[in-house]
Amino acid sequence: NKENPDYDGTGMVNALGIESFISSFHSILLGFGFELEVPMTHCEVAFLKLLLRMGIIPFLVFMFICFSPLYYIYNFRRNIYARARILQSKNPLFSISKFLKTNRANQDRLLFAAVPTVAGTLTLLHYASLFRVTSVGLYCALIAIFFIEYLSIIKENEIQDKVEIWTIAIHSAIAIEDTRSLIVSSNWILVNQSRNEKKQ
Repeated sequence: NKENPDYDGTGMVNALGIESFISSFHSILLGFGFELEVPMTHCEVAFLKLLLRMGIIPFLVFMFICFSPLYYIYNFRRNIYARARILQSKNPLFSISKFLKTNRANQDRLLFAAVPTVAGTLTLLHYASLFRVTSVGLYCALIAIFFIEYLSIIKENEIQDKVEIWTIAIHSAIAIEDTRSLIVSSNWILVNQSRNEKKQ
């Protein structure tokens, strides 16, 4: 209805004018937009409808859950370089290129697992097809697959780190044993030299 300023615009931008925003501002903060029948509930953007229904804080929590695969991928990527620096500082022979190559493959696995859930969340840009009964079940299954894959990779990384730590420990033990052998050999040489000097 073009005569009503609350519904200016057409299609996805319907009811997204300044007057609609001002009239709906309290529902953006506190929710209950549909119960209060604020103008912006007539828009077609499902993200905004959720915001008006929930309020800003519950909406942000819900969006974090929906986009959580992206957060976990970012966190995984950040931890890769932290682990690499720590392991390299402990063992000069540590192959950082091989380590990063292995973990890049794991990162790709996470990315492939995350794409369906992120794509499903982006359907909220229009008409909220994510919230159909069959879509909710499928979305839950896909996000569960992502977290199963994430936990599997984390467990593999823990095993990999333990192997690296044991390798470092073995190299350290060998180095200590070599140092002890060198000290014993040096002492033996010094003792023999002193004996020869006494004989002379």
